[in-house]
Amino acid sequence: MYLFSTIFVLFLSFFCLGVHSAELALNKQGQLELVDEDQVFLASPEQGVWSIGQQSKGLSALNYTHAHVEQVKKIGDWQVFSGEMVTEQGIWKLRDSCRHITASSEILIKCIRRYHWTGQQTLKNVVLSVRWQAPKQYTQVVMPSVVYHGNPSAKQNNPDAIAHLSQTVGEFAQFEEHRLSMPFVSLEWRDGRTMLGTALHTQPSKAINGNRPDLWWSAGVQYLDGKSELRLLSGPIGYNEQADIAKAYQFSALPYQNATVNIKPNSIIEKTYYLQAHRSFNKGAGFSRAMQASLDIFQPHKKQDLPNFEQIVADKTRFLLSRYMQGASNNGVDYAGFNMFDHSYRQQLVMGWAGQSDAPGYALLALGYLNNQPDWINKAKASLDFLSTAQFDEINGFTVNFNAKPGTWTHHAFKKLDPSKGKYIGDPVSQGQAMYMFAKAIQFTNRMANEGKHIESKRWKAFLQKASDYHSQRILQSNWRPKSTNQAFLVAPLVLASELFDNPIYLKAATKASEHYAKRHISMQEPYWGGTLDATGEDKEGAWGAFQAFLTMYKVTKLDKYLAWAKHAADVMLSYTVVWDIDMPAGRLADHGFKSTGWTAVSPQNQHLDVYGVLTTPAIYQLGEYLKDDKLKQLAKVMYLSCGQLIDPHGSQGEQIQQTNFSQSKHNIKQAGDNAAAHAFRGGYSEEWTVLWITTHFLTAAAMFEEMGVEL
Repeated sequence: MYLFSTIFVLFLSFFCLGVHSAELALNKQGQLELVDEDQVFLASPEQGVWSIGQQSKGLSALNYTHAHVEQVKKIGDWQVFSGEMVTEQGIWKLRDSCRHITASSEILIKCIRRYHWTGQQTLKNVVLSVRWQAPKQYTQVVMPSVVYHGNPSAKQNNPDAIAHLSQTVGEFAQFEEHRLSMPFVSLEWRDGRTMLGTALHTQPSKAINGNRPDLWWSAGVQYLDGKSELRLLSGPIGYNEQADIAKAYQFSALPYQNATVNIKPNSIIEKTYYLQAHRSFNKGAGFSRAMQASLDIFQPHKKQDLPNFEQIVADKTRFLLSRYMQGASNNGVDYAGFNMFDHSYRQQLVMGWAGQSDAPGYALLALGYLNNQPDWINKAKASLDFLSTAQFDEINGFTVNFNAKPGTWTHHAFKKLDPSKGKYIGDPVSQGQAMYMFAKAIQFTNRMANEGKHIESKRWKAFLQKASDYHSQRILQSNWRPKSTNQAFLVAPLVLASELFDNPIYLKAATKASEHYAKRHISMQEPYWGGTLDATGEDKEGAWGAFQAFLTMYKVTKLDKYLAWAKHAADVMLSYTVVWDIDMPAGRLADHGFKSTGWTAVSPQNQHLDVYGVLTTPAIYQLGEYLKDDKLKQLAKVMYLSCGQLIDPHGSQGEQIQQTNFSQSKHNIKQAGDNAAAHAFRGGYSEEWTVLWITTHFLTAAAMFEEMGVEL
């Protein structure tokens, strides 16, 4: 039977798959294989094409029973593989129906797996599976927003907080589908001189008759002896060699037991998944092919019925102006600027990262001029005039945090530094972001001057020059070796400063930093990381810092290598973008009819959604222009507009969208108490932490789009 089936499938492949050379075929051992040019990319397990866990407890005890293919048919352009699993309780009729689909990726095959239980009794504690194995143990894994090439930085810095993999036999990472921004698991490995890659994509869905509330299918990987197994399971999860747990908090997990289903007599369950194979790419770029396939499958760029751009800008501007404060400190310092917090909570002007008090200096200046709002321009000027008085020291650069009541400056908003250590321990993320906003504001005043409108920016220029002198000299030292990708945020402002002040030293430093980060990150041996101040591993913002750096270098130099590097960093960053609408349980998000497409996950450590992605959208749009990719440009628009959901009458939004079994909110965790269940958080929405960046990123991006002449 197996030999006949093999010949039959090869016949079908030759005559029915057209330009596709890839095929699904049975080998002599009865395994289904995904083959292209004699290279096996994926194979079903030796035990059987279908594996079902009977009387399981979860991931810790799957107790599989297996079945092989018994029949192959051709129905239109579908290949249909079927078989039976005979058990003491009855018979499972099993089927996989597969066909090639049109996609920009080389090989993408859609499969519908059908499980039909014909027995006369209800089966308890069942785990259904989809399992495919790559013929290599030492593979690199990407699970978007959760695992990036094993999360090596997370493992080194905080191994208990984040999933990590080191390719050892028995290691696994298995997560709920709603935790994945792009629902796939991809592998890449080297075969001689060629890089090979494969991916298992899933059409996310809830599991039928689950023994846990709100039970979903899960996706993941497990390392076997000589193989890497991609798998979908009807519920069980776990990571870091701990079965049946969910990553529920920043630094810890909660139990996730009994993630099994009950199958009633004559039940039919179907699971849609996709198989992908590709070759001949640069090391570290295999996930990009899988990402492109995910965009093809879900087509988020076509999202409709999104919030209105003008309304978003109006709402966010109103809220920003409510955060403006001006006065005198207890020590007699006169200040003006935009508060990071609600005035009744704290009064702090914090540059960069979470505070973004510098950002309105550019955004309100540009939007005020373009919309004839002189009051906005005046507030923008007053803010930058004051922030220009930030203090410098020769070790840490400039201070970024001003506490209004005592009238004191510090280097961090949330922690103290000890300058006596004699080495750089400042905050390059916040300093780089602040410098960039100063540079953009100066650029815009130059544009205004060319149009006959003068805004005095002498203080801003002096501040930016001093900061650029400091950081360029530090970067150009022979012993400069940043810990993470955090100092990539210095590249773009140094490039702009080199143009503003005609100073080649700044560009030389930016070039050195760009080359440094390309060597570290393009191969993904060390994925981008460290772009935030509250995470200790791989993150979206680290990739954003590198993307902004490489893209800015390309604008100035027009060297192809920078565009290639920018695309790689952008792909990593974009992999955090949700491409599908995650169905929500009863709760705040469901009440609002929340649609998750276009929002971005934060990091493998902080696994909620937020609006941070809106800041990156003008750069994504520009990349689309450079690459002549209209879908990318449209995706940038969708990302911006979709994040306009949940704006309240004040123009405010919460920071944390809980699309999965995770909460970072101290308020939510306290409410849940010591006996919290992992599923208690999903569908929630945390508003108690409305820091200023949630507002300024919308307006910064809006000002950039307006300058670019792009209509949303």
